[in-house]
Amino acid sequence: MTSVSVICPTYQRSAQLREMIGYYRAQTFNGELELLILDDSPEPSEFLANGQYRNAGVRYIHRPGDRMLIGAKLNELMELARGEVLMRFDDDDY
Repeated sequence: MTSVSVICPTYQRSAQLREMIGYYRAQTFNGELELLILDDSPEPSEFLANGQYRNAGVRYIHRPGDRMLIGAKLNELMELARGEVLMRFDDDDY
């Protein structure tokens, strides 16, 4: 079975991320699935920073500091991805 990495660049969208993760977790794909979220917001998303979704294949990377360009975020996420197939799922995609 094919493995899939879903990448999500974000900035200050904690409420949207919560809903988006709900949609991610509702997937019925039987293969290996991971969700990588790169957030360069000044403060981390509280519900993601505590690691409660780690067992569901969600990796949250918080990189505060200078705001990254979207291309730089996507490049970094692609480097971190482990799946054979790469999908982009923005924080406001439903």
